[in-house]
Amino acid sequence: MNDPLQQDLQLRILTYLDAHPGAGDTIDGVWQWWLGAKAGVPPQQLEALLLQMVAAGLLRAHLLPDGRQVFSR
Repeated sequence: MNDPLQQDLQLRILTYLDAHPGAGDTIDGVWQWWLGAKAGVPPQQLEALLLQMVAAGLLRAHLLPDGRQVFSR
C-alpha cells in the first residue's frame, strides 16, 4: 500500500481499535465513528481499504443477515 491517504486511514483505524479493542462496525460506522465523517475518503474507497486489511489479517469481517459486513479486530 503506497498511497499516503490509505496508509493514514489504516493507521487511524488501527489506532482506534487499539483504544477500543471490542469495537466492531459496518463501513458506514467506520466512516462516521472511527474516522469521522471528514475522513476525506468516499465509502467505496474505504470499503476497498477495509477488505485489504481483512486480506492482510489486520481485521476480521463478519457478514450480517442483511448483507452488510461488520469489521473488527
